[in-house]
Amino acid sequence: MRRVFWILITPLAGILVLWLIGSQFLGPKLESWILTKVQTYSEESLPLTLRAERLQLHLFKPSLSAEGVEVIPKGELAQSLKPIRIGSVRIFLDFFTLLGGRVHLSAVVVDSPELELDIDPLLQSDQPAAELPIDEIFAQTEKIPLQRLFLRNIQVKVLSKKYKTESALHSGDLLVTNMGKNLTLKASVPSLQVEVDRIGSFEGSLDTHLYLTRQSLRILQLGVRLDQSELLARGEINPISQVTIKPQGVLNVSGKLSLKDIYEEMKRLRPKLEAPAFAGQLDMESDIRFKSLEDIQAKAEIKTQDVIVGQLQMGNASIQGEYKDRIVSLSEIKLQHPSGEATVTRSQISLKDEYAFKAQASVAQMDVQKLFHSLNLNNIPVGMSLSGTVPCEGHFYPEIEVTCDDVQISAKNLWVKSGMDKKATSILELDGMKAAGLVQISTKSVRYSAEVGLGDNTGTSDGIIDFDKGFKINYATKKLDFKNVKNLANLKLRGSAEIQGSTSGGTDAAIFDMSANARDFVFEDFTLGNLIANLRYRGGTLNFEEIAGALNKTQYVGDLSLDLNHDRLSGEFSVPSVDLADVSTVFSQIFTLPFPVQGQGAAKAKISGPLNFWKMDYKLESAFKNVFIGPESFDALTFNVSADDGNIKTDNVTLIKGDAVLGLRGGISSDQMMNLYADGKNFRLEQSDIISKINSSLIGNLNFSAELKESVKDPHIAIKGSITDTSFNEQDIPNSNFILQVRKDLLGAQVHLFGDRVQGEIEVPFEQNRRPLTIKVNTKEWNYSTLLGLFGGASLVGEYDSALTSQIDLRSESGSILKSTGHINVDKFELKRGNLSLTNPAPMKINMKDGLTSIQDFRLVGPNADFSIRGSNFTAERLDMDLNLQSDMRLFQIFLPFLEDLGGGINISTKMSGAWNKPSILGNLSSRNVFLKIKGLPHPIERLNTEVVFSQSRILVSSVRGVMAGGTLSGDGGILINGIRDLPTSIRLRLDGVTFNVPDKVRSSGNADLLFAGRWFPFTLSGTYYISNALMEKEITEGSGGVTGVRQSMYLPKFIRESQFEPVILDLQLILENNIAVKNSLLDGSVSGNLQVKGPPGNPVLLGRITTDRNTKLIVKDRVFEIQSGVIDFNDPDEINPNLYITAITRVNEYDVTVVAQGTAKNLTIRFSSIPPLPENDIISLIALGVITSSKDQNLQGGQSEKVGAEIGGAVLAAPINKQLEATGFNVAVTQQYDSYRSVSVPKITLSRRLTDKVKIIGSRPVGDSQSYDVRMEYQINSNYTAVGSFESRGNDNTSTGLGQSTETTTGAQENIFGLDLEFKREFK
Repeated sequence: MRRVFWILITPLAGILVLWLIGSQFLGPKLESWILTKVQTYSEESLPLTLRAERLQLHLFKPSLSAEGVEVIPKGELAQSLKPIRIGSVRIFLDFFTLLGGRVHLSAVVVDSPELELDIDPLLQSDQPAAELPIDEIFAQTEKIPLQRLFLRNIQVKVLSKKYKTESALHSGDLLVTNMGKNLTLKASVPSLQVEVDRIGSFEGSLDTHLYLTRQSLRILQLGVRLDQSELLARGEINPISQVTIKPQGVLNVSGKLSLKDIYEEMKRLRPKLEAPAFAGQLDMESDIRFKSLEDIQAKAEIKTQDVIVGQLQMGNASIQGEYKDRIVSLSEIKLQHPSGEATVTRSQISLKDEYAFKAQASVAQMDVQKLFHSLNLNNIPVGMSLSGTVPCEGHFYPEIEVTCDDVQISAKNLWVKSGMDKKATSILELDGMKAAGLVQISTKSVRYSAEVGLGDNTGTSDGIIDFDKGFKINYATKKLDFKNVKNLANLKLRGSAEIQGSTSGGTDAAIFDMSANARDFVFEDFTLGNLIANLRYRGGTLNFEEIAGALNKTQYVGDLSLDLNHDRLSGEFSVPSVDLADVSTVFSQIFTLPFPVQGQGAAKAKISGPLNFWKMDYKLESAFKNVFIGPESFDALTFNVSADDGNIKTDNVTLIKGDAVLGLRGGISSDQMMNLYADGKNFRLEQSDIISKINSSLIGNLNFSAELKESVKDPHIAIKGSITDTSFNEQDIPNSNFILQVRKDLLGAQVHLFGDRVQGEIEVPFEQNRRPLTIKVNTKEWNYSTLLGLFGGASLVGEYDSALTSQIDLRSESGSILKSTGHINVDKFELKRGNLSLTNPAPMKINMKDGLTSIQDFRLVGPNADFSIRGSNFTAERLDMDLNLQSDMRLFQIFLPFLEDLGGGINISTKMSGAWNKPSILGNLSSRNVFLKIKGLPHPIERLNTEVVFSQSRILVSSVRGVMAGGTLSGDGGILINGIRDLPTSIRLRLDGVTFNVPDKVRSSGNADLLFAGRWFPFTLSGTYYISNALMEKEITEGSGGVTGVRQSMYLPKFIRESQFEPVILDLQLILENNIAVKNSLLDGSVSGNLQVKGPPGNPVLLGRITTDRNTKLIVKDRVFEIQSGVIDFNDPDEINPNLYITAITRVNEYDVTVVAQGTAKNLTIRFSSIPPLPENDIISLIALGVITSSKDQNLQGGQSEKVGAEIGGAVLAAPINKQLEATGFNVAVTQQYDSYRSVSVPKITLSRRLTDKVKIIGSRPVGDSQSYDVRMEYQINSNYTAVGSFESRGNDNTSTGLGQSTETTTGAQENIFGLDLEFKREFK
């Protein structure tokens, strides 16, 4: 055991002795020698000097360590690299390779190196970049007997004054492994700081793992972290030798970014930076390929988690991105904000220069006011909800600027106010609008210009919203319908306008200026028509300046000011031309007159007070002439009213017609209560337009007074009046008195008519179940046929005698006469016409109990006449009546005013059931030898025999036989009873061998197939008339027989308008089987074509075209022209006034004369030409006198030519002319008159005018040099007698005889003739 101990201890002791000798004696000397040699070698041979404070050898563990190491760069390297200080360096020898006789370093550990590098000198090299000497590097690394290099606690600072950056690396660790053919590098930098001038400093950490070969650099891991954010890169650079010239490779970069950390870092760097806060997380995965620093392509996928930027929310989204040519492109991005949502597509951001970008945003319902709040713009008084597409582009540097072109947006609920406080006035409100245009956004303002659509209107708008100064918006439109504007300054506006103006304001107030050209304008319920005005809004006051307007015939000018803060107005208006109808229209929205008004005059007005008509102060002065109130005309109206606090006072309201005067006094209070009184005196019935349209044979005197009480909306009108000195058709009518009560729901009357022949009290409600109906009427020997004569049968009144004595007492609590209780007693009923009559042999009674009706003894008898009605316990909804009639129809003609004559026997036997408005009828009707003539139709229907069968709701016309216009009439058909005024009728008629004279002087013969159809009057008589031959002697311009140029007034009362109806309207197609012969003063020949007859029988019109045949003659001044071509178009639907185009020729002496007649028949233009050519006045002279004007007698012939031209014009046109000059009321007629001195027919011009319905004046004078004239005045005493006064002046006529050189002039003596005649006219049947 001891032997073993000494064997082991002996070598160890030797080693220990050697170690002690080496460490105590040899080591220090060797260490000092090595330090000296290393420093000397570095100073002489290396670009840097190596120094160390101490070098120590470790034999026990073979290694070499140096402390206090300093590396001092020399030469160019010293410009970039400052001296490097290293805490210690330790080199470890591989013990096993050392035992093998080789020196190999297993590791080199560098502890706490401190390095500061200035990169500016390195970047200043003018030498082109060279390839990385990767082969040389690996050739050296393969020779270096070093396996691992480990740097601990690295402190590195990198500076660049040029780029104003500074980077610092602290406490970093670096491990480099040398495997000969490859190098690996692992680094961990827990603290990495980067500071950029004017931006700030950033601090993070870095981890990396690299693998380097001769061919490539593989990045196994490269991670950068900033708080909770990190980026991790992997990839490869290949070839690595080109990395300094043209780096190529691929990278995969992933990571997550904490936006909150980034925002907090930004706020730390720039405390004063105003930027919206952002938070959330971005997860990114990208693939990058690069062929050089200028050729980089990348694709990335970015996922957001709870991302918020200010109040803008992106939420969780997936975004696809692409990088190419230094441009970042992003896919769809959805953004959420308290003001709305937006989707951003087609996004691109350039990483060059200004960092330009572009994108298209789709906005859905963005609240602009909330957007302003998010931008701390809380006082801009503009709001709307926006949606649309916004393609934009701009840049981030040096300031954010955005331009959005081709913007398509729509806005809803747009408003502009005078401020943002609760008392702010609304300036503008729109339900919606659309716009397309340009928007420019910067950090200071928003500008735009756009084409704007508002409803179906379009316009333009541009403006600026300055975040510091306020906003200004300009707008213009050719047409703006106010229906598309929800509110404009809280005003009630209707119509349309052309507008140009602007709205502007600051952070607390807004104004606007506008010029408007309005059409059909209604302002605050005042209808103002068309107007031009300038509008200005300032501080709650809206001014309408320089107003100029027109409403139909009314023109006005003025100024108006509205205080919108206090709802008051003031203004003055002058109306130099005004029509009463227009005045009524102005106030029609406030108060509607129960009748239309017309009249011309002038007015002026001054208004002030609250913006309420019934609280307003005003003064109106006006005067009118030619006044119409309803259908009644008046001479003059003075209408002066004033109002104080809405209390209206009639200062002077007077209406005058001849000697009649109507005055109105009183007023209307501000609470719309009326207290008006009217007095009407000396109104003549024969001067009344209403009475004249009913019947011109009624005369009398009307006096009345009226009171208008209660509310304007519920007026109570009481009228008391009397009608005296009355006569009708030379029959005196006793005086009448009446009291009328008109209310909103009731019409009441107390009447004593025709000398108390009719007395009654009536109350008729306008609505049922509101007030009771009361009818109490007594008649005593009342000649009711006179009343019937007023409505169309005036000519028959003298033939009738009638009497009615009755008592009517009915009352209905429901207001319906069909539910009445009471009785109708007829003690005497008599109707006589010649030897025909109907009388009641016994009193007749009708008793009613709540609508249940019974008829007793209702029978009328007469010579060969018997009429009876029987019924018991029936109601209007359940009829049960028998009606029988046997009589001569001539007795009932007065009840049918549209018939000119009626006669023949009729028998009716029917039983009625069902409802009153749709009865069921059983029975029959037959007529024998009926004579019937419709007014306006010249041909009566004679020997008419009909057989009619009533079958429930159908009326079957089984047989119609008669004679008309010399031919036979036959037909059949039916009528369906659907209800009142609804009687679908279809009766087919056949006419054979008839000869018509319709229109007058147009005779035609042929056959017709007709259809009498319709549902109510007027019925239509349509069909086809086959004309075998015809002769037209009617002048082309002659009227069709009725009254032309007179149209029925729409203002007539309904019962008047309906009493002047036409029972039948024609719609006939004329088929000309042969040509029509024409013989009148203009044409002689024949024509062919197709025509249509339309309109009432008494005044039909022709439609269609006819052409003249060969050999047709045109006659001008007894000169016959051969017509070459002629076309006559009847295309006027109101009258027979065709368009003519006729060319004709004739030969006079050695001249071929052509005449062209063109135009309407009433305005025909005639042109003459000749071969050889002559002036037109010579042609006229040639046609009229057979010679032309020579130079020798130019004066004589010239004057005569004018005379002859007038004569020819009269001959061609005058004969048919009978035209009314509407502006003057005169009728002009040109006729032919025989001149006994010259034995020729000369034209004569006649002027006539009806002064009143009974007075007419007529004056006439021949055309030419004659001094003769005559004047007639006619006064119609009644329908049969007319008084005529005449005055005729003859003489002083210069009459020339002879032609050519010989002229003889004679002068006649003047003769005046006065005359007075009495004409009697009576129409015989």
